[in-house]
Amino acid sequence: MWPMVASEFVKARLPLELKQRVKALSESQLLSESTWLKRLVVREVQAADGAKTEGFEIGVSACAKRPKEWVVPTMKNEKRKRQFVFSTHNANISGATLADLDLRRLKNYFAHVREQDVPADEDEAAWTTLLFNADLMAEDGITVAGILLFGRTPNRFLPQAGIDASAFPGLNKDYAARERSALRGPMTPLLSDANEIVEAGLVEQALAFTNRNIPVTGQLEEGGARREEVSAYPMEAVREAVVNALVHRDYLLSGTDIELSIYEDRMEIVSPGRLPNGITPPRMLTGCRAARNQLIKDVMRDYRYLEHSGMGVPRKIVKCMKEHNNTEPVLIEDGERFTVRLLR
Repeated sequence: MWPMVASEFVKARLPLELKQRVKALSESQLLSESTWLKRLVVREVQAADGAKTEGFEIGVSACAKRPKEWVVPTMKNEKRKRQFVFSTHNANISGATLADLDLRRLKNYFAHVREQDVPADEDEAAWTTLLFNADLMAEDGITVAGILLFGRTPNRFLPQAGIDASAFPGLNKDYAARERSALRGPMTPLLSDANEIVEAGLVEQALAFTNRNIPVTGQLEEGGARREEVSAYPMEAVREAVVNALVHRDYLLSGTDIELSIYEDRMEIVSPGRLPNGITPPRMLTGCRAARNQLIKDVMRDYRYLEHSGMGVPRKIVKCMKEHNNTEPVLIEDGERFTVRLLR
């Protein structure tokens, strides 16, 4: 079950002037183990003359099979309504506190990555203000983005926050895997003052697993003077696929991790959730983009995991695979799963 009280989440994330005036759906309607909470939508409904507010409506995208965007029933004067959309990343996690965040990583991020002043370690009030303004904290706890990016143990609050990595000797999943590893921890790495990685984040863990489990062949460089080692997959393409899965997966689908699977003839990165906002595999190949978790995307881009142009799929995955072995990545949306398949 999603670890928060739905009614409190609604109250916490509304603009202050609306908090006392919105009638939220009951918790049983908003939240159950058999539904997927996608996002909340609150609308202010005004009178025809716009002079007064008639009321507020709140809805939730939730269904037992295929999640669809929640739609407010059609009413007159649609243009006079204001809509507030709440994404996954800024939902607060009940029970999570400042102590559940890795202060070392937070100082890395604000001081070295963003190059701004940070409070003293013991100044809890100043840290709370800073993190609240950065949407890493909410009024009643740490946000989903805060835990995923900087949490000490994200899986304590979000069991689905990780990567299940497996390497198989053949063409299919097999109990006799060469290696299985549950990759856990925050997305971001811990950096030294020289910006060298001291502790790996999820991206580095995934790349290390990949390097351990893919073959490396040798070939002579042009002129035949030196032997060059060539990996079975271009690591830049693998990195981009892993980062995209971490940034864009649906974290409200509990009980399922990102899957990284290495087979004899291919590698697959499977991300839980449908593609957001009308994106399709063909549109992704042309560079069309839409963020499900915008804050997570912004922070990962600050760490230079993502391009500012958002053209990582065509520029890194497609281009690198073409240059490496003249193959193209296969992008598959199948139910509540999105798969990037790289061919050997």
